[in-house]
Amino acid sequence: LVLSRSVVAAILLSFFNIKIFLEIHTELKGITKFFFKISKLKKISKNIKFIFINKYLLNFFKIEKKKFIILDDAVNTELFKNKRSKIHKNTCAYFGSLTKGKGLEIILEISKLNKNINFHIYGDLKLVFKQVDKNSYKNVKFYNHVDYYKIPKYMSRYHILLMPYLEKVSVRSSNLDTSKYMSPLKLFEYLAMSKIIIASKLKVYSHILKNNYNCFLLESNNLLSWIHLIENIFKNIKKFESLRKSALKTSRKFTWDQRVEKILFFRQNF
Repeated sequence: LVLSRSVVAAILLSFFNIKIFLEIHTELKGITKFFFKISKLKKISKNIKFIFINKYLLNFFKIEKKKFIILDDAVNTELFKNKRSKIHKNTCAYFGSLTKGKGLEIILEISKLNKNINFHIYGDLKLVFKQVDKNSYKNVKFYNHVDYYKIPKYMSRYHILLMPYLEKVSVRSSNLDTSKYMSPLKLFEYLAMSKIIIASKLKVYSHILKNNYNCFLLESNNLLSWIHLIENIFKNIKKFESLRKSALKTSRKFTWDQRVEKILFFRQNF
């Protein structure tokens, strides 16, 4: 059994009668879309089944129900177990991609409206420097890419972790909007860290994030609501202990081990 994210590789291997799980994370364009259409030919199709990371991806693909399974991304809860660390006071953090729509725009606007709140940004700084002058924001600190195994250590230094997506979210391909079907790894890592999460209110992860249960969900364009909430949290961190516990509890429903078990169960009818 082979699990792949490459449409072309899946088709080639299927010719050798190898069973393939083709995992789809985005809508397809260009040459990959062409090869995907080829994959639906009967001889090829019998050796390929599909994993979609979000149910909304089905809007772009016409595949019979018995041929696919929907599985969100996941997390290693042991790796992201909240570690004891010195906490930065009055500081929120963001970890992840800094492409358009991922939230840097909102954070920078909030930082200008309230100089008493500090923000630490972790990501690919090459992308940041193309968008902003980092020296223009006195209460924002930028940190370059962190090795994956070190991320839990850095996350543990903050009470509040941010996920301020805009309504349109880009990946490396700027013409690809993933806001309608993404399943962010960051989401599950934040949950597993048992931190206070503030995220944009988006339908795409509404089956996971529940406002006032395991996170706070806010409209991305209401900057004052972000500021007021952050200020309120910093006034009494202990007040939000139950929310943090609920976040951790949620993360345990989305582990890599559970994901593999679901794939293997689905494989039984392959």
